[in-house]
Amino acid sequence: MPSNIIFYGVDSHAKECFNSWLLEGLDPVCFVDMDKQKHYKAFNGIEVLPLDEAIERYPDYELYITFSEENMPGCWESLLAQGIPPERIQFADKYDAEKRSAGMLYKKGCEFLYNFVSVSTFKVMTCPDNWFFERSKFDVPYEESKDLKQALEQNLSLRVKAIEALAKNQKAPCDSCSFLQWGYFPPEPSIYHISLPGRYYGPFCNFSCSYCNAARLRSKTSIKKINIMDNLRQIGEFLPDSKLKINFCTGEFFIKPEATEVLKFCHEKKYIVNFLSNGSIYNDAISEIAREGNVEYINISLDSGTPDTYAKVKGIDCFGLTVGNIEKYHALQIPLTLKYVMYEGVNDNIGDIEGFLNIAGRFKTTVAISNNQLNENALIKRETMDLIERMIQRCRQLNLNIILYRDFFNPEDVCKIDKIIEQT
Repeated sequence: MPSNIIFYGVDSHAKECFNSWLLEGLDPVCFVDMDKQKHYKAFNGIEVLPLDEAIERYPDYELYITFSEENMPGCWESLLAQGIPPERIQFADKYDAEKRSAGMLYKKGCEFLYNFVSVSTFKVMTCPDNWFFERSKFDVPYEESKDLKQALEQNLSLRVKAIEALAKNQKAPCDSCSFLQWGYFPPEPSIYHISLPGRYYGPFCNFSCSYCNAARLRSKTSIKKINIMDNLRQIGEFLPDSKLKINFCTGEFFIKPEATEVLKFCHEKKYIVNFLSNGSIYNDAISEIAREGNVEYINISLDSGTPDTYAKVKGIDCFGLTVGNIEKYHALQIPLTLKYVMYEGVNDNIGDIEGFLNIAGRFKTTVAISNNQLNENALIKRETMDLIERMIQRCRQLNLNIILYRDFFNPEDVCKIDKIIEQT
């Protein structure tokens, strides 16, 4: 971190916040302002200089914008246009001493861009692989498992270029992505979060959930016979020094013939694992990973609170079996999330929601609220919104954490649900 801190901006906000910034560890050598009438005068007891002179006096500098949040982006763009290197620009209101001491910078980015990669049987992507989302994917194709490491290297190069472009306010593939935001990120990407979408690696689900676009998923599934274990080994060789976090997503991982082998490999490598599941299959091999605390979570779509509705939603009658497996995971102290996909006319009733929450409360799970994927982002009915509000209120009473699957709701409904969560 540069030794000389320069504050950029002399206004009422800077005057109001100055003492709190000092207490947080920001001790400026001078102020800078574009108003010539303020130059060479004292502000809060510190000299105000023209920008060029301040940089000349203090070449080892970091420039902290002191304007309020609504003026930060415009000021940032102005400084970039004047040739200030992006890594020298920070924001006083966003200062975090711990993150700055770790070398992190407050800038545009997203967690996926810096640490995530999704690996199918024929391409490597920077963003989550989901037909429902329109994300800025940096797709790098590959032919065989032995080519995977080269594809990962190319993907890493693409994301480095995107990060550099974002830092300079230049055009980047991420420009229109809803995940792009301001926040603290490291100087360079470091991949450790790996997603292996199950639909690409052999059989991907044993259910036919009524809200799932399974036909579309199958039509987009590669017919290439690349084994998930082969790719897992290649990823481990590409990132040998990382304690990887492996996300086994889409469908039901535990139906795969190599599921036990994968679990044992992850246990040997001490990888952190998490799973999206319907909860219908329990594999004993997960217990060894769980005993070491390396199962981050299992996210189970329960979607009902009664056996009859479960059979309607899932297309199979195994409600009791699923709840029994949830109990086994709970006994292993695996963090659990139970998901409820709102399906109007099927599970949008008090009986199912209360039954579902009784199970969630019994096992102290997180509750995820989602919406029918086939609704195509339509507004939900008032009655359904009332049930969601009831669910949120009950979660608060049971002291259960809540997750909202925002991308499956209309943005107008998201605002309403966010307000309910905030006020409940």
